[in-house]
Parts: sequence; structure tokens; C-alpha cells
Amino acid sequence: QLEWLTIAYLISVVIFLYFVMANSQVVKAVFVEDLVSLFPSVAFLIASRFFNKSPSYDFPYGYHKAFTVAFIAGAIALLMLGLFILIDSVIELVKAEAIVIEDTEIFGQQVWMGWVMVLALIYSLIPAYLIGKRKLPLSRQLHIKVLYVDAKMQRADWMASAAGIIGIIGIRLGIWWADPVVAIFIAASIVKDGLYQVKASMFDLMEEIPKTMDDRSPHPLLIELTKIFLNEDWVSDVHIRMREHGLVFFGDVFIIPKYEENLIENIQKAYEKARGLDWKIQDLVIQPVKSLPNPNVTYQENHP
Repeated sequence: QLEWLTIAYLISVVIFLYFVMANSQVVKAVFVEDLVSLFPSVAFLIASRFFNKSPSYDFPYGYHKAFTVAFIAGAIALLMLGLFILIDSVIELVKAEAIVIEDTEIFGQQVWMGWVMVLALIYSLIPAYLIGKRKLPLSRQLHIKVLYVDAKMQRADWMASAAGIIGIIGIRLGIWWADPVVAIFIAASIVKDGLYQVKASMFDLMEEIPKTMDDRSPHPLLIELTKIFLNEDWVSDVHIRMREHGLVFFGDVFIIPKYEENLIENIQKAYEKARGLDWKIQDLVIQPVKSLPNPNVTYQENHP
């Protein structure tokens, strides 16, 4: 519902800005940003149609990585957006051409077009702030990275609009360079976010271990899952390899059993207990071994 609301609101903002942007570099930047901001929302809705389909012969792990594809696309769109605005704004600043915003007639009255631009930017600012604020905790709760990128897009949108208002007022005060300088500031912030998200999406593609949304530490589920197996009285040691498939995690569990009596039954019970830990644990392959494949890698609380 939030994504459909975002698309509807962004389309209205893009139309509004298109008719009022004139030759303002900062309004042009906000216009392009809002246009590209549609991409993560659309990608999320498309991925939502596929990720929960049942596994097939060609896709035995299911279609969960549809969200990973959407995340990569959204991250690249965010970066490309920032680079476009940055290059375009630097060119305008180097040209050193004073920006003139003309008056226009509204209901028989002469009105400076800049105030209409400010009104459009305020209209684009408030919904972006409210919707982005709502999406951010949801993205963390559901661990949907494309939704996280989308929330970041909304943050970039309202920051761009706020900065745009400052740029327009700067023009009114005769500070011609305020417009491209503010646009450069907006673009630099977007490029920074874009680079970070592209890096995170590429690491997802390379099957890095599941991490928290800020990519600073392993996902807490990995530690909890390790504890479940280590607490089994028949388990001597365990090594777990986990990977993200969109919303959910798949994993391989290598166990050194203390004894082999009732091994199949013990594995089955441990499997059911592990699957019941959290809905995000989609499937596990539990393999008894004589030695761990990589004993130096484990998910403990003190993991670096």
C-alpha cells in the first residue's frame, strides 16, 4: 500500500515540477530525482509478484531472489541519478550564467515563478518525509533491502526539496550561484548513498553472509541459529554457511556429532527446531561430518 501510494504521489509531483521548473537547476534536479525515485517502488511491486512462487524444476530454490534483483536495480538507479545531477549541476556552475526566474500571471495577478516553484517543492517534501519515515522501520523488520533503498530515496527526495527551496530563495536574493551549488550538494548526498547501496547489492550477489541493514554485523539470526545446534547434547561442534535469497535465508549446517545413535532422528528434530526459530529461515541442509570445512569461521557474539 505504501509503494502504491508512493507511485501515485511521485507521479503527481513529477507532473507539477515539470510545468514549473523553467530554467532552475535545483528544481530540475528534484524533478529528475523524483522521476528516478519511482524505480525502486516499481521494482518492489514487480518482485512482490514473483518472490513467493513455489519452486520449479528450473528454479529449485524458488524465486526469492527477485528482491535481490530489485535491490541491485534500485541501487544502480540511485547512483546513476546522483551522478547525472552532479555532472549537470557542475556544468551549469562552470558556465557561470545568472539564472533569471520570470514572473507569471496567475488569476490575473503577476506572481514571481519562484514562489510557485517553492510551493511545488513543499508539496514534494512533506509526503516524501512521512512515507520514508514509515518505510524505514518496515524495511528493517522485514529485512527487505530494496525497501530500504526506497526509504533512502524518499529521504533524498525530501532533503533535495528542502535544499531546493533554499536555492530558489537564494536566486530571489540575487545569489545566482545558490541554485547550482545547492543542486551539487543534493547530488553529492545521493551519490554517497548510491555507492554504498551498489556495494551492498554486489556483496549480496556474491552471497555474503546475511547482515543487518547497515551491513555492520552478521544478522542476529545467525548467532541464534548457531546456539540452537551447540545446545544439542549430541552435537560436538557446528559450522553454518548462510546466504540471502531476497527476504529469506538458506543455509548449510555441518555438524560433528558426539555419537551416531539416533542420528537421523536427532537431525530431523534439530531441523524442525531451527526452521521454527524464524520465518526468514527458509531451508537448511544439515550434514554430519568428521571435521568442519572451515572451523575458523563461526557466528558468535564476538564475531568481528
